[in-house]
Amino acid sequence: MSCHTGPSDELGRRLSKGDTVLIVGKPELGPCEVLGFDQTGKAEIRVAASETVAVVTNLLEWRPGPTIETLREKKLVGMHLTMSLAQDKTGELWKRFMPRRAEIKHRVDDNFISMEFYTPDAPFEKWAVVEVSAHADIPDGMEPYTLRGGQYVVFKHKGPARAAPNLFSHLFSGWLPKSGHALEDREHFELLPKDYRPDDPNAQEEIWIPIK
Repeated sequence: MSCHTGPSDELGRRLSKGDTVLIVGKPELGPCEVLGFDQTGKAEIRVAASETVAVVTNLLEWRPGPTIETLREKKLVGMHLTMSLAQDKTGELWKRFMPRRAEIKHRVDDNFISMEFYTPDAPFEKWAVVEVSAHADIPDGMEPYTLRGGQYVVFKHKGPARAAPNLFSHLFSGWLPKSGHALEDREHFELLPKDYRPDDPNAQEEIWIPIK
């Protein structure tokens, strides 16, 4: 018989039966529900995703699942390109933006934001931006943007960018239909740390999806 509470991580967060977690190194599982633990309460974490059951024996292999956040309005400055899911120009956009990032004044932090207003079957605008305290002193060739506030579901992704589509797939086909929420017609974005590298297997980012 499984225990109802399990081990805590290095920050003191304790897993419980029914929690939603993401398994580091196993993005194909997507968000998973904790089913229980072994008799010691600390050696095994059993999780289920669709028909798949994984046994995780290393505490470092789990992270908390999605959280619901209310975002305030943000002032942004950066560049954008028109693209589609079939013709992805994300790399081209960031190659244009990154050499000029130091020209932006009034930054509030060192993070970067990759933002899009998705139109599934049509071209959409994707932005490479940073948050600023004021829309002033904007460099030539860049534009201001105001990101609307609202409710978001936030997933923490660890791994290369190419693994993220697996997480998105489970989000839209698994977590969202069961959550009681629905997508809202607002900006999607990823919050990236200053040292982010899309090909790094240990890269970390926050994925923000608008919901209602």
